[in-house]
Amino acid sequence: MFALVDCNNFYASCERVFQPALCNRPIVVLSNGDGCIVARSNEAKALGIPNGVPFFQWRNVFQEKGVSVFSSNYALYGDLSNRVMQVLAGFGQELEVYSVDEAFLQLRAETDLVQLGYDVRRQVLQCLGIPVSVGIARTKALAKIANYHAKRSENGLEMMSIPAEDGFLQNTPIGEVWGIGRRYARFLSAHGIETAYQFKQADDVWIRKHLTVVGLRLLRELRGTPYWALQETIPTKKGIASTRSFQTPVTELQDLREAIATFMSRATEKLRKQNAVCQSVLVFISTKHYGHGPHYTNSFSTTLPEATAYTPGLIRAAWAGLERIFKHGFTYKKAGVILSGIHPNTERQSDLFEQRSHHTEDHIMSALDAINQKYGSGTLRIAATGPKKAHWHMQQLARSPRFTTRWEDLIVVHTK
Repeated sequence: MFALVDCNNFYASCERVFQPALCNRPIVVLSNGDGCIVARSNEAKALGIPNGVPFFQWRNVFQEKGVSVFSSNYALYGDLSNRVMQVLAGFGQELEVYSVDEAFLQLRAETDLVQLGYDVRRQVLQCLGIPVSVGIARTKALAKIANYHAKRSENGLEMMSIPAEDGFLQNTPIGEVWGIGRRYARFLSAHGIETAYQFKQADDVWIRKHLTVVGLRLLRELRGTPYWALQETIPTKKGIASTRSFQTPVTELQDLREAIATFMSRATEKLRKQNAVCQSVLVFISTKHYGHGPHYTNSFSTTLPEATAYTPGLIRAAWAGLERIFKHGFTYKKAGVILSGIHPNTERQSDLFEQRSHHTEDHIMSALDAINQKYGSGTLRIAATGPKKAHWHMQQLARSPRFTTRWEDLIVVHTK
Protein backbone atom coordinates (compact mmCIF):
# COMPACT_ATOMS: atom_id res chain seq x y z
CA MET A 1 0.00 0.00 0.00
CA PHE A 2 1.10 3.55 -0.75
CA ALA A 3 0.26 6.78 1.06
CA LEU A 4 0.55 10.12 -0.71
CA VAL A 5 1.08 12.98 1.73
CA ASP A 6 0.38 16.38 0.16
CA CYS A 7 0.74 19.73 1.92
CA ASN A 8 -2.42 21.80 1.51
CA ASN A 9 -1.86 25.06 -0.41
CA PHE A 10 1.77 24.77 0.58
CA TYR A 11 3.10 28.26 -0.21
CA ALA A 12 0.13 29.93 1.46
CA SER A 13 0.41 27.59 4.45
CA CYS A 14 4.10 28.49 4.84
CA GLU A 15 3.20 32.17 5.04
CA ARG A 16 0.69 31.42 7.80
CA VAL A 17 3.14 29.47 9.97
CA PHE A 18 4.83 32.62 11.28
CA GLN A 19 1.88 34.98 10.72
CA PRO A 20 -1.16 33.38 12.38
CA ALA A 21 -3.28 36.46 11.68
CA LEU A 22 -3.42 35.25 8.06
CA CYS A 23 -5.50 32.21 8.99
CA ASN A 24 -8.88 32.16 7.20
CA ARG A 25 -7.82 35.13 5.07
CA PRO A 26 -7.36 34.91 1.28
CA ILE A 27 -3.70 34.65 0.24
CA VAL A 28 -1.97 34.63 -3.14
CA VAL A 29 1.71 34.05 -3.85
CA LEU A 30 3.41 35.52 -6.92
CA SER A 31 6.01 34.14 -9.31
CA ASN A 32 9.57 35.39 -9.83
CA GLY A 33 9.54 39.13 -10.36
CA ASP A 34 6.01 39.36 -8.94
CA GLY A 35 4.64 38.63 -12.39
CA CYS A 36 1.93 35.98 -12.11
CA ILE A 37 -0.12 34.21 -9.45
CA VAL A 38 1.38 30.79 -8.71
CA ALA A 39 -0.38 29.77 -5.49
CA ARG A 40 -3.66 30.52 -3.73
CA SER A 41 -5.26 29.68 -0.42
CA ASN A 42 -8.70 28.08 -0.38
CA GLU A 43 -10.20 31.44 0.52
CA ALA A 44 -8.61 33.02 -2.57
CA LYS A 45 -9.87 30.19 -4.75
CA ALA A 46 -13.36 30.76 -3.39
CA LEU A 47 -13.16 34.36 -4.64
CA GLY A 48 -12.68 33.01 -8.17
CA ILE A 49 -9.04 34.07 -8.47
CA PRO A 50 -7.44 31.88 -11.17
CA ASN A 51 -3.92 30.52 -11.16
CA GLY A 52 -1.26 31.69 -13.61
CA VAL A 53 -2.82 35.05 -14.46
CA PRO A 54 -0.81 38.33 -14.37
CA PHE A 55 -0.82 40.04 -11.00
CA PHE A 56 -1.51 43.53 -12.35
CA GLN A 57 -4.84 42.39 -13.84
CA TRP A 58 -6.14 41.48 -10.38
CA ARG A 59 -4.48 44.16 -8.27
CA ASN A 60 -7.72 46.14 -7.75
CA VAL A 61 -9.66 42.99 -6.85
CA PHE A 62 -7.07 42.09 -4.22
CA GLN A 63 -7.35 45.54 -2.64
CA GLU A 64 -11.15 45.40 -2.69
CA LYS A 65 -11.40 41.89 -1.22
CA GLY A 66 -8.58 42.23 1.31
CA VAL A 67 -6.38 39.59 -0.29
CA SER A 68 -2.89 39.27 1.22
CA VAL A 69 -0.26 39.20 -1.55
CA PHE A 70 3.22 37.72 -1.11
CA SER A 71 6.28 37.45 -3.33
CA SER A 72 7.72 33.95 -3.62
CA ASN A 73 9.92 33.18 -0.62
CA TYR A 74 11.73 30.09 -1.88
CA ALA A 75 14.22 30.00 0.98
CA LEU A 76 11.38 29.69 3.49
CA TYR A 77 9.36 27.25 1.39
CA GLY A 78 12.36 25.03 0.70
CA ASP A 79 13.39 24.89 4.35
CA LEU A 80 9.89 24.07 5.58
CA SER A 81 9.62 21.43 2.85
CA ASN A 82 12.79 19.76 4.14
CA ARG A 83 11.37 19.80 7.66
CA VAL A 84 8.12 18.20 6.51
CA MET A 85 10.09 15.40 4.85
CA GLN A 86 12.14 14.90 8.02
CA VAL A 87 8.94 14.45 10.03
CA LEU A 88 7.63 11.93 7.48
CA ALA A 89 10.92 10.02 7.53
CA GLY A 90 10.47 9.63 11.29
CA PHE A 91 7.53 7.26 10.78
CA GLY A 92 9.92 4.52 9.69
CA GLN A 93 8.23 3.84 6.35
CA GLU A 94 10.03 3.91 2.99
CA LEU A 95 9.89 7.49 1.71
CA GLU A 96 9.97 9.09 -1.75
CA VAL A 97 10.13 12.88 -1.90
CA TYR A 98 8.02 13.50 -5.00
CA SER A 99 7.98 17.30 -5.03
CA VAL A 100 8.44 20.28 -2.73
CA ASP A 101 5.05 19.59 -1.10
CA GLU A 102 4.37 15.89 -1.81
CA ALA A 103 5.83 12.57 -0.68
CA PHE A 104 4.95 8.92 -1.10
CA LEU A 105 5.21 6.42 1.75
CA GLN A 106 5.32 2.70 0.98
CA LEU A 107 3.56 1.16 3.95
CA ARG A 108 4.54 -2.08 5.62
CA ALA A 109 1.99 -4.89 5.77
CA GLU A 110 1.56 -4.74 9.55
CA THR A 111 0.80 -0.99 9.52
CA ASP A 112 -2.55 0.27 10.80
CA LEU A 113 -3.19 2.36 7.69
CA VAL A 114 -5.93 4.65 8.95
CA GLN A 115 -4.17 5.32 12.25
CA LEU A 116 -0.95 6.10 10.41
CA GLY A 117 -2.79 8.59 8.22
CA TYR A 118 -4.17 10.43 11.24
CA ASP A 119 -0.79 10.33 12.99
CA VAL A 120 0.93 11.86 9.94
CA ARG A 121 -1.57 14.71 9.74
CA ARG A 122 -1.40 15.41 13.47
CA GLN A 123 2.38 15.30 13.77
CA VAL A 124 3.17 17.49 10.74
CA LEU A 125 0.62 20.05 11.92
CA GLN A 126 1.90 19.94 15.50
CA CYS A 127 5.60 20.18 14.59
CA LEU A 128 5.41 22.65 11.71
CA GLY A 129 1.93 24.15 11.50
CA ILE A 130 1.49 22.82 7.93
CA PRO A 131 -1.83 21.05 7.18
CA VAL A 132 -1.53 17.95 4.99
CA SER A 133 -3.92 15.57 3.25
CA VAL A 134 -3.26 11.83 3.09
CA GLY A 135 -4.52 9.41 0.43
CA ILE A 136 -3.88 5.68 0.81
CA ALA A 137 -4.31 3.02 -1.90
CA ARG A 138 -2.59 -0.02 -3.43
CA THR A 139 -0.78 1.85 -6.26
CA LYS A 140 0.75 5.30 -6.54
CA ALA A 141 -1.78 6.44 -9.18
CA LEU A 142 -4.67 5.33 -6.98
CA ALA A 143 -3.06 7.02 -3.96
CA LYS A 144 -3.00 10.24 -5.98
CA ILE A 145 -6.74 9.92 -6.56
CA ALA A 146 -7.34 9.09 -2.91
CA ASN A 147 -5.46 12.25 -1.98
CA TYR A 148 -7.57 14.28 -4.43
CA HIS A 149 -10.65 13.21 -2.47
CA ALA A 150 -8.90 13.60 0.90
CA LYS A 151 -8.39 17.31 0.16
CA ARG A 152 -12.16 17.61 -0.23
CA SER A 153 -13.08 15.63 2.89
CA GLU A 154 -13.53 17.00 6.39
CA ASN A 155 -10.84 14.88 8.02
CA GLY A 156 -8.21 15.20 5.25
CA LEU A 157 -7.76 11.42 4.96
CA GLU A 158 -9.05 8.83 2.47
CA MET A 159 -8.19 5.14 2.61
CA MET A 160 -9.15 3.55 -0.71
CA SER A 161 -9.96 -0.11 -0.09
CA ILE A 162 -10.18 -2.43 -3.09
CA PRO A 163 -14.02 -2.67 -3.04
CA ALA A 164 -14.26 1.14 -2.89
CA GLU A 165 -11.89 1.84 -5.80
CA ASP A 166 -14.53 2.04 -8.53
CA GLY A 167 -16.62 4.48 -6.50
CA PHE A 168 -13.65 6.81 -6.09
CA LEU A 169 -12.77 6.55 -9.79
CA GLN A 170 -16.33 7.31 -10.89
CA ASN A 171 -16.19 10.57 -8.93
CA THR A 172 -12.80 11.65 -10.27
CA PRO A 173 -12.70 13.86 -13.42
CA ILE A 174 -10.27 12.58 -16.01
CA GLY A 175 -8.24 15.79 -15.74
CA GLU A 176 -7.44 14.98 -12.10
CA VAL A 177 -5.77 11.66 -12.93
CA TRP A 178 -2.01 11.60 -12.40
CA GLY A 179 -0.23 12.27 -15.70
CA ILE A 180 -3.31 13.38 -17.65
CA GLY A 181 -2.65 16.97 -18.68
CA ARG A 182 -5.03 19.42 -20.31
CA ARG A 183 -4.34 18.23 -23.86
CA TYR A 184 -4.92 14.57 -23.05
CA ALA A 185 -7.96 15.45 -20.91
CA ARG A 186 -9.56 17.26 -23.87
CA PHE A 187 -8.69 14.38 -26.20
CA LEU A 188 -10.13 11.72 -23.87
CA SER A 189 -13.23 13.79 -23.17
CA ALA A 190 -13.84 14.09 -26.92
CA HIS A 191 -13.80 10.28 -27.06
CA GLY A 192 -16.29 9.87 -24.22
CA ILE A 193 -13.83 9.30 -21.39
CA GLU A 194 -14.84 11.83 -18.75
CA THR A 195 -13.87 10.04 -15.52
CA ALA A 196 -11.05 7.94 -14.14
CA TYR A 197 -13.42 4.94 -14.07
CA GLN A 198 -14.14 5.25 -17.80
CA PHE A 199 -10.40 5.45 -18.41
CA LYS A 200 -9.92 2.27 -16.39
CA GLN A 201 -12.46 0.49 -18.64
CA ALA A 202 -10.79 1.63 -21.87
CA ASP A 203 -9.22 -0.77 -24.35
CA ASP A 204 -5.51 -1.41 -23.75
CA VAL A 205 -4.57 -1.28 -27.42
CA TRP A 206 -6.40 2.02 -27.96
CA ILE A 207 -4.74 3.60 -24.91
CA ARG A 208 -1.32 2.34 -26.03
CA LYS A 209 -1.87 3.83 -29.49
CA HIS A 210 -3.03 7.27 -28.39
CA LEU A 211 -1.35 7.76 -24.98
CA THR A 212 1.82 5.72 -25.61
CA VAL A 213 3.25 3.19 -23.19
CA VAL A 214 3.06 5.71 -20.34
CA GLY A 215 -0.72 5.82 -20.69
CA LEU A 216 -0.84 2.02 -20.69
CA ARG A 217 1.16 1.89 -17.46
CA LEU A 218 -1.23 4.42 -15.90
CA LEU A 219 -4.17 2.28 -17.01
CA ARG A 220 -2.73 -0.75 -15.24
CA GLU A 221 -2.03 1.26 -12.11
CA LEU A 222 -5.69 2.30 -11.97
CA ARG A 223 -6.61 -1.39 -12.28
CA GLY A 224 -4.54 -2.11 -9.18
CA THR A 225 -1.30 -3.43 -10.68
CA PRO A 226 1.66 -1.47 -9.23
CA TYR A 227 4.02 -0.34 -11.96
CA TRP A 228 5.73 2.72 -10.51
CA ALA A 229 7.91 1.65 -7.62
CA LEU A 230 9.08 3.94 -4.87
CA GLN A 231 12.10 6.07 -5.82
CA GLU A 232 14.14 6.60 -2.67
CA THR A 233 16.72 8.74 -4.48
CA ILE A 234 15.83 11.91 -6.36
CA PRO A 235 16.53 11.42 -10.09
CA THR A 236 19.05 13.72 -11.74
CA LYS A 237 17.46 16.64 -13.58
CA LYS A 238 17.91 16.55 -17.35
CA GLY A 239 18.05 20.32 -17.60
CA ILE A 240 18.66 23.24 -15.23
CA ALA A 241 17.53 26.77 -16.10
CA SER A 242 18.20 30.10 -14.42
CA THR A 243 16.35 33.03 -15.97
CA ARG A 244 15.02 36.40 -14.86
CA SER A 245 13.01 39.34 -16.13
CA PHE A 246 14.88 42.55 -15.33
CA GLN A 247 13.38 45.15 -13.04
CA THR A 248 14.96 47.83 -15.23
CA PRO A 249 15.54 47.13 -18.94
CA VAL A 250 19.20 46.56 -19.92
CA THR A 251 20.93 47.99 -22.99
CA GLU A 252 24.66 47.46 -22.39
CA LEU A 253 26.62 44.27 -23.05
CA GLN A 254 28.54 44.58 -19.76
CA ASP A 255 25.30 44.58 -17.78
CA LEU A 256 24.14 41.47 -19.63
CA ARG A 257 27.49 39.80 -18.97
CA GLU A 258 27.07 40.35 -15.23
CA ALA A 259 23.49 39.10 -15.36
CA ILE A 260 24.49 35.94 -17.26
CA ALA A 261 27.32 35.32 -14.78
CA THR A 262 24.84 35.64 -11.90
CA PHE A 263 22.39 33.21 -13.52
CA MET A 264 25.18 30.75 -14.29
CA SER A 265 26.37 30.86 -10.68
CA ARG A 266 22.89 29.85 -9.50
CA ALA A 267 22.51 27.14 -12.13
CA THR A 268 25.88 25.55 -11.41
CA GLU A 269 25.18 25.54 -7.69
CA LYS A 270 22.07 23.45 -8.40
CA LEU A 271 24.13 21.26 -10.72
CA ARG A 272 26.69 20.50 -8.02
CA LYS A 273 23.99 19.81 -5.44
CA GLN A 274 22.99 16.75 -7.46
CA ASN A 275 26.65 15.75 -7.94
CA ALA A 276 26.42 16.24 -11.70
CA VAL A 277 28.20 17.92 -14.60
CA CYS A 278 26.83 19.36 -17.84
CA GLN A 279 27.93 19.12 -21.46
CA SER A 280 25.90 21.92 -23.09
CA VAL A 281 25.15 25.57 -22.32
CA LEU A 282 22.40 27.68 -23.88
CA VAL A 283 22.23 31.44 -23.35
CA PHE A 284 19.32 33.63 -24.48
CA ILE A 285 18.31 37.29 -24.40
CA SER A 286 14.96 38.89 -25.19
CA THR A 287 13.29 42.28 -25.39
CA LYS A 288 9.70 42.90 -24.30
CA HIS A 289 7.13 40.91 -26.26
CA TYR A 290 4.64 43.76 -26.08
CA GLY A 291 4.62 47.54 -26.24
CA HIS A 292 6.39 49.89 -28.60
CA GLY A 293 9.91 49.63 -29.95
CA PRO A 294 11.80 46.94 -31.86
CA HIS A 295 11.58 43.33 -30.69
CA TYR A 296 14.47 40.91 -30.66
CA THR A 297 14.95 37.43 -29.21
CA ASN A 298 17.87 35.12 -29.81
CA SER A 299 19.79 32.25 -28.24
CA PHE A 300 23.03 30.38 -28.73
CA SER A 301 23.92 26.87 -27.65
CA THR A 302 27.45 25.62 -26.98
CA THR A 303 28.58 22.01 -26.63
CA LEU A 304 31.57 21.80 -24.33
CA PRO A 305 34.55 19.58 -25.15
CA GLU A 306 34.36 18.25 -21.61
CA ALA A 307 31.48 18.08 -19.13
CA THR A 308 31.98 20.25 -16.06
CA ALA A 309 30.34 21.96 -13.08
CA TYR A 310 33.10 24.59 -12.75
CA THR A 311 31.35 27.96 -12.60
CA PRO A 312 34.08 30.19 -14.13
CA GLY A 313 34.49 27.87 -17.13
CA LEU A 314 30.74 27.75 -17.75
CA ILE A 315 30.48 31.53 -17.40
CA ARG A 316 33.12 31.91 -20.11
CA ALA A 317 31.18 29.56 -22.38
CA ALA A 318 27.96 31.51 -21.80
CA TRP A 319 29.71 34.84 -22.44
CA ALA A 320 31.03 33.56 -25.76
CA GLY A 321 27.47 32.74 -26.79
CA LEU A 322 26.17 36.08 -25.49
CA GLU A 323 28.66 38.04 -27.63
CA ARG A 324 27.41 36.19 -30.71
CA ILE A 325 23.75 37.12 -30.19
CA PHE A 326 23.99 40.57 -28.56
CA LYS A 327 22.90 43.48 -30.72
CA HIS A 328 23.24 47.15 -29.88
CA GLY A 329 20.18 49.37 -30.05
CA PHE A 330 17.78 47.03 -28.24
CA THR A 331 16.35 47.25 -24.73
CA TYR A 332 16.56 43.82 -23.15
CA LYS A 333 13.98 42.76 -20.59
CA LYS A 334 14.88 39.09 -20.00
CA ALA A 335 17.88 36.77 -20.18
CA GLY A 336 18.92 33.38 -18.90
CA VAL A 337 21.00 30.24 -19.19
CA ILE A 338 19.98 26.59 -19.58
CA LEU A 339 22.30 23.68 -18.77
CA SER A 340 21.74 20.35 -20.51
CA GLY A 341 23.60 17.15 -21.28
CA ILE A 342 23.62 16.51 -17.55
CA HIS A 343 25.04 13.30 -16.09
CA PRO A 344 26.70 12.21 -12.81
CA ASN A 345 30.16 13.61 -12.22
CA THR A 346 31.45 10.06 -11.75
CA GLU A 347 30.82 9.50 -15.47
CA ARG A 348 32.82 12.53 -16.61
CA GLN A 349 35.08 11.82 -19.57
CA SER A 350 38.27 13.87 -19.89
CA ASP A 351 39.37 15.69 -23.03
CA LEU A 352 42.39 13.92 -24.52
CA PHE A 353 43.91 17.16 -25.85
CA GLU A 354 43.34 19.47 -22.89
CA GLN A 355 45.18 19.26 -19.61
CA ARG A 356 42.88 20.41 -16.80
CA SER A 357 42.99 19.89 -13.08
CA HIS A 358 39.52 18.66 -12.17
CA HIS A 359 40.77 18.02 -8.66
CA THR A 360 41.62 21.70 -8.13
CA GLU A 361 38.40 22.95 -9.76
CA ASP A 362 36.26 20.60 -7.66
CA HIS A 363 37.98 21.75 -4.46
CA ILE A 364 37.43 25.42 -5.33
CA MET A 365 33.74 24.87 -5.98
CA SER A 366 33.33 22.72 -2.86
CA ALA A 367 34.86 25.50 -0.76
CA LEU A 368 32.59 28.10 -2.39
CA ASP A 369 29.46 26.01 -1.77
CA ALA A 370 30.45 25.17 1.81
CA ILE A 371 30.98 28.84 2.73
CA ASN A 372 27.67 29.91 1.19
CA GLN A 373 25.84 27.06 2.87
CA LYS A 374 27.27 27.94 6.28
CA TYR A 375 27.08 31.73 6.15
CA GLY A 376 24.23 32.31 3.69
CA SER A 377 23.69 32.41 -0.04
CA GLY A 378 25.81 35.03 -1.78
CA THR A 379 28.34 35.38 1.03
CA LEU A 380 31.08 34.44 -1.43
CA ARG A 381 30.47 35.24 -5.10
CA ILE A 382 32.22 35.02 -8.44
CA ALA A 383 33.61 38.50 -9.22
CA ALA A 384 32.14 38.35 -12.74
CA THR A 385 28.64 38.71 -11.26
CA GLY A 386 29.34 42.39 -10.57
CA PRO A 387 27.67 44.54 -7.90
CA LYS A 388 25.30 42.81 -5.53
CA LYS A 389 22.36 45.12 -6.14
CA ALA A 390 21.64 45.11 -9.84
CA HIS A 391 18.84 45.28 -12.40
CA TRP A 392 18.41 41.53 -12.65
CA HIS A 393 17.78 40.74 -9.01
CA MET A 394 14.21 39.58 -8.59
CA GLN A 395 11.56 42.12 -7.82
CA GLN A 396 10.11 40.88 -4.54
CA LEU A 397 8.26 43.82 -3.15
CA ALA A 398 6.04 41.70 -0.90
CA ARG A 399 8.37 38.92 0.26
CA SER A 400 7.97 37.85 3.86
CA PRO A 401 11.05 37.43 6.07
CA ARG A 402 13.11 34.26 5.66
CA PHE A 403 12.30 33.24 9.21
CA THR A 404 14.24 29.97 9.32
CA THR A 405 17.32 30.64 7.16
CA ARG A 406 18.56 34.17 8.02
CA TRP A 407 19.72 35.32 11.43
CA GLU A 408 18.45 38.82 10.65
CA ASP A 409 14.93 37.47 10.04
CA LEU A 410 14.56 35.44 13.24
CA ILE A 411 11.43 36.35 15.14
CA VAL A 412 12.15 38.43 18.23
CA VAL A 413 10.03 37.63 21.25
CA HIS A 414 9.62 40.41 23.82
CA THR A 415 8.77 39.52 27.38
CA LYS A 416 7.35 41.89 29.99
